[in-house]
Amino acid sequence: GVRRIEAATGLNALSYLQKVEGSLAKVARTLKSSPDDVGEKVERLFEQNRTLEKELAEAKKKAALGGGSSGGGVDGMLAQAKSFGDAKALAVRLDDLDAKTARELADQLRDRLGNAAVLVASSVGGKAQLVVTVAKTLSDRAKAGDLVRDIAKVVSGSGGGRPDMAQAGGTDPGQIPAAMELFYGKVGEALGHPS
Repeated sequence: GVRRIEAATGLNALSYLQKVEGSLAKVARTLKSSPDDVGEKVERLFEQNRTLEKELAEAKKKAALGGGSSGGGVDGMLAQAKSFGDAKALAVRLDDLDAKTARELADQLRDRLGNAAVLVASSVGGKAQLVVTVAKTLSDRAKAGDLVRDIAKVVSGSGGGRPDMAQAGGTDPGQIPAAMELFYGKVGEALGHPS
């Protein structure tokens, strides 16, 4: 319940006000506005920044799910799937995907492949993010939670989830290629087709 009040008097008060006015004038010059309009200008800049961040996230999502001209999109990814008897496995890496987009992409790839297990790996902000999804027809033999726990160790992480969908995070995104290879090996073992 104790409150602290600070005050300046005399020349100290004048010096403090001049310092504050100088800072405000500098900010106003940077924003190319008058000192009276600084607050409004900053609010507009924050709103523009939020809008641009949303547009960027939407563009990344569209590129991942819809495919851009550079990577061949989903069809190009599907061509990389490996067969394990009557099932397929696919591991793809797309950096800077948010978790929701990674899950959507993994689901889309799994649905397009049919009887399949899919890993979507991403490096986001210096960390590894892994999403594993497994067709319900395979989840009795290859459980997504077990797969993601095993491969998360490679990227110095941990995770878990349901038999058909699981996520993990790790601190070593440099090991994502090794985690992707291990994914194929673990799927092969689970399905009785070791590589």
